Amino acid sequence: MNFRNWLKKKTKKKKLTEDELTEIMDKGREEGLLPIITFADPSTEEGKQMQDYINSHYLLPSNYPENNKEITKEKIKKMRQELLDKNTKIERKKKILMLLGHHGSFEALGSLENYAICPNQELKGWVKMAKNECKMFLQSNPEFK
Repeated sequence: MNFRNWLKKKTKKKKLTEDELTEIMDKGREEGLLPIITFADPSTEEGKQMQDYINSHYLLPSNYPENNKEITKEKIKKMRQELLDKNTKIERKKKILMLLGHHGSFEALGSLENYAICPNQELKGWVKMAKNECKMFLQSNPEFK
């Protein structure tokens, strides 16, 4: 089982034990990844957004990560335009942030960094989390090494 599938299966439940968290970090290191843990104050707006992002992985398609191959550079470009469009609904932007965050490509990361310059206020925590995940998946990509 590849790391992405293993991680998705491992993190299905909402609360992890200390041993499970250690196992995840060790497995990430074995894959050549730098484990990144983000701490957020849940009493702040950004902290609430980050928690919402973590709890919203259901937005990923049921065929994830296989569908990543279907997300072409052209589709990423379209998603970037949607993120920057003030008329795009927040729920659509959340789905885009989740998809780009799990794509693990330079194109996806560039789109996230571009949007992070001036994101919707209610998505600042989302874009921060998506960028961190994208960087992690990019580093785990064999083509990156």
